[in-house]
Amino acid sequence: MPSKSTILAFKQWLRAWKRRRRYTVNPKSLPKHLADQHPQYIVTLTSYGDRIAKTAPLAIASILKGSVLPDRIVLWLAHGDTIPKQLAKLTKNGLEIRFTNDIKSYTKLVPALSAFPNDILITADDDVYYPVNWFAQLKDAHIANPNNIIVHRAHEITINSAGELQPYNDWLRHIQKVSNFNMVFPTGVGGILYPPNSLNELVINEELFLRLAPNGDDIWLWAMAKLQNTKYTLISGGYRDIKCIDLSFQQSGLWSSNSQGGNDSQIAAVLAHFPHICATL
Repeated sequence: MPSKSTILAFKQWLRAWKRRRRYTVNPKSLPKHLADQHPQYIVTLTSYGDRIAKTAPLAIASILKGSVLPDRIVLWLAHGDTIPKQLAKLTKNGLEIRFTNDIKSYTKLVPALSAFPNDILITADDDVYYPVNWFAQLKDAHIANPNNIIVHRAHEITINSAGELQPYNDWLRHIQKVSNFNMVFPTGVGGILYPPNSLNELVINEELFLRLAPNGDDIWLWAMAKLQNTKYTLISGGYRDIKCIDLSFQQSGLWSSNSQGGNDSQIAAVLAHFPHICATL
């Protein structure tokens, strides 16, 4: 007969399994108008650790309060993560929760690229409040520029007098206008819209992106757009002054390590692997 501890562990696992099944959407159960409609506008994001309960529900709620709503909002969690009540409540408002392998910040977009290859994907972060016109601006800009990647917030890459790439922290920050479209570098925190086939097919190569830019999904996605020769549209009056839900999460996460030089080493690794990107700068 199983021990009490074994029985207790099984009961805990069973409760967690039932909870995941309850709040995870089966694509076959979607309303017919959504299941058949393509392309769809799908907001995709991920969360982890304490952020799943503390910041993700607030970020998602701010998107759900938008003046215009996307067709779907999909939150990707790692296998084994539990769904807190705050998130469970949002499934009644249209949030979908899916489980996948943990591939760090890439979990935000890479699983969605495989799951929804013919749809329009919009990335969001789990620790930011989004304004009511956030998605509306992305959609309007996409309708006007259907083949471009649409960005709320971007930096401009700068080159020194010797023709060399300057350090990331010396680039022009949060630009309002684009002087050279070849030098645009989107930052994901503001939200980015990717039309179908706007990124090179290597974008989902997990071995490669975790080796070259393990903590730099913005860098990898920029490179994949370059390889695909996809242009950017920067939204005029877009969401550049980011309002973080909790600054402590920003300061202790990838933002902190990347801002201390981590971006430069990852950019160098990506450009060394794809040297022809340099010719486009």
